[in-house]
Amino acid sequence: MHMNLLEGLNTPQQQAVTHMDGPLLIFAGAGSGKTRTLTHRIAYLIENGISPNRILAVTFTNKAAKEMRERLENLVGPVAKRMWMGTFHALCAQMLRIHGDRIGLNPRFSILDADDQLRLMKEVVKDANLDSDRFKPAVALSKVSDAKNALLTPEKVIERASKPHERVYANLYARYQEKLRIASALDFDDLLGEAVRLLQESPESLAHWSERFQHVLIDEFQDVNEAQFRWAQLLASKHKNICVVGDDDQCLVAGTLVETPDGKKPIEEIVEGDKVLSGVGEGIARFYEVQAVKSREYSGPILKISTDFRHELRVTPNHICFGAIARDRTQAIGRPETVLLSAFECVGEDTQPVHSVFSKSRAGGQERNLDVAEENARNIARSEGGAEIERVAMFCGMDYPDSEPFNFLPASALQINNGVPAVEGNNVFSARINSIEEEPYEGFVYDLDVQHARNFAANGVLVHNSIYAWRGANVKIILEFEQVYKDATVVRLEQNYRSTQKILDAAYGVISQNNGRASKRLWTEEEGGAQLTLHGALNAQEEAAYIVRQIEIIRREERLDYKDFAILCRVNAQSRPFEEAFLRSRVPLKLVGTQRFYERREIRDVMAYLRWIYNPDDNAAISRLINVPPRGIGGVTVDKIDAIAREQGRSMGAVLLDNGTTGKLLSPAVARKIEPLQRLLRLLMEDAQKSLNLADLMDKILERTRMLEWLRGERDGDSVDREANVEELVRAIESFDMRLAEEVDENGETSEVWNEGDPLRLGMFLGEVVLDGSGDKDNQKNQTDDAVTFMTLHSAKGLEFPVVFLAGVEQGLLPHARAVFSENASAEELEEERRLMYVGLTRAEKRAYLTYAQQRTMHGRTETTQQSQFLDEIPAHLVDREGLAKMGRGTFHTRSSDWGSSGRGSYRDRIESLPRPAFTPASSSSSSSSAARDTGGKPPMFRVSDRVRHKTYGEGLVVAASAQGGSGEWVEVAFLQGGVGKKKLIVAFAGLEKAS
Repeated sequence: MHMNLLEGLNTPQQQAVTHMDGPLLIFAGAGSGKTRTLTHRIAYLIENGISPNRILAVTFTNKAAKEMRERLENLVGPVAKRMWMGTFHALCAQMLRIHGDRIGLNPRFSILDADDQLRLMKEVVKDANLDSDRFKPAVALSKVSDAKNALLTPEKVIERASKPHERVYANLYARYQEKLRIASALDFDDLLGEAVRLLQESPESLAHWSERFQHVLIDEFQDVNEAQFRWAQLLASKHKNICVVGDDDQCLVAGTLVETPDGKKPIEEIVEGDKVLSGVGEGIARFYEVQAVKSREYSGPILKISTDFRHELRVTPNHICFGAIARDRTQAIGRPETVLLSAFECVGEDTQPVHSVFSKSRAGGQERNLDVAEENARNIARSEGGAEIERVAMFCGMDYPDSEPFNFLPASALQINNGVPAVEGNNVFSARINSIEEEPYEGFVYDLDVQHARNFAANGVLVHNSIYAWRGANVKIILEFEQVYKDATVVRLEQNYRSTQKILDAAYGVISQNNGRASKRLWTEEEGGAQLTLHGALNAQEEAAYIVRQIEIIRREERLDYKDFAILCRVNAQSRPFEEAFLRSRVPLKLVGTQRFYERREIRDVMAYLRWIYNPDDNAAISRLINVPPRGIGGVTVDKIDAIAREQGRSMGAVLLDNGTTGKLLSPAVARKIEPLQRLLRLLMEDAQKSLNLADLMDKILERTRMLEWLRGERDGDSVDREANVEELVRAIESFDMRLAEEVDENGETSEVWNEGDPLRLGMFLGEVVLDGSGDKDNQKNQTDDAVTFMTLHSAKGLEFPVVFLAGVEQGLLPHARAVFSENASAEELEEERRLMYVGLTRAEKRAYLTYAQQRTMHGRTETTQQSQFLDEIPAHLVDREGLAKMGRGTFHTRSSDWGSSGRGSYRDRIESLPRPAFTPASSSSSSSSAARDTGGKPPMFRVSDRVRHKTYGEGLVVAASAQGGSGEWVEVAFLQGGVGKKKLIVAFAGLEKAS
C-alpha cells in the first residue's frame, strides 16, 4: 500500500507524505498538489499504524474538509470517518461540548450567528446610552473580534486602553461578554478563545487532548491567527507532531520601485512610518503610511508581468494583485449567490477609500477599513449559508473612462490582456498586460502593510497589501514556525501540476495566436495522454445526448465518478438541452453559477402566463404576472385584490377580470391601471381557445406582453442572457410540439388529446416542467456529492477535472458573437475569447472533448453554424474527429427553420428589427433575409477568418459573413491597412479575392 500512496508523487511530495515524527512545515505554491499531498500523508500515517481517531486535521472551510474526507475515504476506506476533521470553529465547539463544564461553560451553550451578534451589540450600545452613529455596533464587534483573536480578555483590553474612545469600546466588550454569559451563548470567536482557555486552565483536558491527538495537521496555515495557533500548539504539546501547510510567498522582489513623497525608492529601503502612493477610488491616488515591512529570503519562481505602458512588475506567483474582470463577468458582479465586497470605490472628504459590502438580502454598510469590511463580508457570507465572497476593487469608480472593476487575484491567475490598475502622477488608470514570463529568483522579497489603503504602487502598478489582517490572521506565524519549532522539517512544493502534454500542446496552439504573448510553453511530466476528441452533432439536443453517452462509457471503462466530469459552455443559455438529456438518462447534473433553467426569473415570468391560461384560478400565477412587464400595479393593490378574493371566496384572477368588482372596490386610478391587464388576459384566453399549437400560443404571449422588448430594455447587465433564455423556452415548447406529433405518427393515433389547441397539450407541457423539475431537485439533493458539473468558462477558472467537454465550439458562441459579428468587434475581444478557449482546455487533466452542433437555435431562429476558428489553431495531429466532424471544416448548408413555412413568425420578424446587443447571425438581419431569397441555395464564397484582398483597401480578415451565397452575399472585413478599419461589402460588387 505504501508504494501505491507514493505513486505519482514527486520527490518533495513524497518527503512530506513519509515524514513520520516531529514538526513539519510545507510551503505549497499554486497548483502544486497541496491537497493531494496532505491527504496522502494522512493515509500514509494510517497505513503505518496511527489510529484515525488520533489524527486531527483542520481546514478553514467546510467544503475543504468535506473534499479532504472524500479523498481519504477513497484512499483508506471507511476508517477515515473516525478522524477528527473540520474547521477550527467546528472542532473547538465539539471539544467544548465535551469538556466545557470544566471551565464553567454550560455544555448546551448557544452559538450566535452574525445577525445575532450584531443585534446583541446594538442592545449593548443602546443600554450604554451611546450614539450608534458615532460608536457603530459593527465597528464595536470588529474590535471585539480583534481582541478575542489576540486572546485578550475584556479586563486586559480595559487595562491597555489609553484614549477615551478606546475605553468606550473596551467597556462595550465587557458588557457584550456579560450578556453572552447570561444567555449561555458564545460567538464565533469565543469558540476559539474558550477552547484555548480550556486547554490552559484545565490540566486534565490538556492531558486528555494532547495525548489523544498524536498528529495535528493544519491547512492554509498562512491565514491563522494567534488564537488558532495557540490552540494547535497546546494540542501538539505532547507528541510535537504538528504539520502545517501554507504559502507565505506573497511578496515583491528587491529593486521594486515604490512611489513616496520624496520620489521613487526601492522597496527594500522603505521603513515603517514612510508614506507610499496608494489607490483610493474615483481614479485618484494618495499617500498613506506604512505600518509594517515584511521581508524574507526566497528561492523559487517569480513572474515578470509587463504592460502596454512599459510597466514591469516582478512578484511571487501568489502575491495578490488586481486583474480586470472579463467583460461578461461584469454582468455578474453582485450576483444573488454572492456577498459582494466592493473596495476602493469612492473618496470621502478626507480622501480615504471606502469599502462597501452587499448581499442578496441586505447591505453590510460602508467601512473606511478594508479589514473591517472584509470581516463584515465574511459574517454575512457565513450567516447566508456560506455564500461566496466576490471581491471587486473599484479604483476608477463607475463614472470614469477607465471604470472597469478589478478582481483580487494572485499573480499566477493574471492573463495576457487583463487590465491592471496603474498610476501616473496621482491618477489611476487601466493598463493592459502584454506579457507574462516566469523567471528563477534567489534573494530577499518584500511586502508592505499600508494603513487604510491596503494597496500600494509597485513599479507603477497597484498591488494588494498581502499582509492579511482580517480575523486577526498573522502571516508572521508561518514565518516564525521554524523559530517556535527549531527542529522542524521544511518541504517546498513547487512543481505545478496541470494537464497531459497533448492537452497543453493544444491549448498552446490556441493561445499562441494572441499578439504580444511571450513564447513560454507549458510543460508537465504527464507526457503524451489521450488524443483530444472533436465531435460534430446535428443539433444541440444530439450534442447533449452524445456527451451523456460518452460520460457513461468513460465512467464504466475507467471507473470514474460523475464528479470527475465537467461540461463547459460559453453562455448559460446552452444549459437547457443538457438539463433535459441528463434528466432522461438519470445522470446527476450539477449547475454551477446559474439557476436551473425553469427556475430562472424570466422563465418563471413567462410560464406564469401559461399557467394562468391553463388554470385561471392559479393565484400564484396571477400574483407573478400582474406587474410583469411593469404596469404600475404595486404590492398594495395586489394585496387588496387578494383580500377581496379571500373575502368573496373567489380566485384573484376571477376578481381581476370582474369589472364590476374592481370598479366598486378599487380607486378609479387603480382601476384604470388594471384595465390594460384585463384586456390582455381576455385576449390571451381567446388566443388559447383558437386552433393554435403551443408554439403559436407562446408567440402570442410574447407579442401581446412585449416581454422581449422589456427584457432588452433592462439595464442590469443581464438582459442579453434573459432574452436568450426566453427564446430557449420557445425552442423547448417547439420541441414538445414536435415530439407529440412524432408520437402520434408512430402510433397511428388521431386522438383529440393531441389536436392543436386542445388545452390538454398545455397541461401536459406544464406537468412535464413541474414533475421534471421536482424530480431533478430530488435527484440533485441525493446526488450533489457525485454529479457531473455544468458551468460557464468564466466560472471554470482555477478548477480542474479529469474529463472536460467544451460544448458549442462554434462561431458566435466560442468565440462569442460580440467578438466576431458585432460592428464594434475588436482584436482585443477576440483574444479574450481565445483565452477562454485556453482556460477551457487546461481545465482537463486527462481527457478533453470539443463539440459543436450543425444547427443551433439562438434568439428563436434555427441557424446553420460554422465551426469555431479556434479549432483550426489546434494542431491537427492532436485531434480525433467523430460524427459530422469527420466531414471536415466549414459551414453546413442545410435548410434552416425560418418560421415562414409554418405561417408564423410575424412577431419574431418584427422584433428582429430592434437593436440587439449581442448574437445576431447574418441570416437573421433584415438585409440578409431579403438577399437570401435570391441565393438559390448557393454556398457563400467567403467565410469568417478568410484572408481577402481588395483593390483599394488591401488585405484584410473576414470577421463576419452571410450564411448564404448568391447576389446578396456580404462580408465584413477588418482591413490591415492603417486608417481603413472594418467595412461591410456586397461580394458581388466588391471585387474581393482570397489572399494566399
